[in-house]
Amino acid sequence: MKSKTIPAMIIAAALIILTYLLFFNKNKQQTHPFNITGEWKLDTAYPVQPVNDSIQRLIATITDKRAPFLYVFGSDSSFSRRSSKDNTSEKYYLRDSVLYFDEGYGFTPYPVKTMTDSLFEFVNKDSIVFVLKKK
Repeated sequence: MKSKTIPAMIIAAALIILTYLLFFNKNKQQTHPFNITGEWKLDTAYPVQPVNDSIQRLIATITDKRAPFLYVFGSDSSFSRRSSKDNTSEKYYLRDSVLYFDEGYGFTPYPVKTMTDSLFEFVNKDSIVFVLKKK
């Protein structure tokens, strides 16, 4: 009896480990169906709902074609926002159509509207949609 128990336990343990690894890889692939890594240029920004004048001026400033914003998403979860006037560095991750930015006090969710190979849209906390195009 003991001679059959040990091989059976080894086979059962191997099956459990294999099942776990297959499940883990499947969930990992579903978490990132879209590759955001690379440089993205801010194409446009528009409000989802009516906004006040100061937000409208902000939108006009950030979408000025003479001083474009560039969003750079690294494969190591690093993120930088570059413009001719300002640069920021943060961390990010993308999960289930939500983009999370670490703004110094924890990760803040930003819902994603569109994800294609060349176009990416997300909504910030002021209900402004940022449209990014692959550079």
